[in-house]
Amino acid sequence: PGPFDVVTVARFLHRPTLLELGDALAPGGLLLYHTFMEGCAHPTDPAVLLRPGELRAAFPDLDILRDDVAEIDDGRRLSMFVARRPDS
Repeated sequence: PGPFDVVTVARFLHRPTLLELGDALAPGGLLLYHTFMEGCAHPTDPAVLLRPGELRAAFPDLDILRDDVAEIDDGRRLSMFVARRPDS
């Protein structure tokens, strides 16, 4: 389905579907991605923890608007990633 104007992911990582997310965006559409980063005390499974720079590398055709890390009150690190599909 799609294309979509906005695709959002919160606290979830399934690497095989990353490419599908970018393809689901309409021209000018936004991808908002927020999930746990490596180095968290919980969760600890590397399969569900994002590596630094991983999203930027996964979406080379998108314009990256934000790609940083925030720490929540319990000390866990979360990605703050926003990217836009170019209009053309």
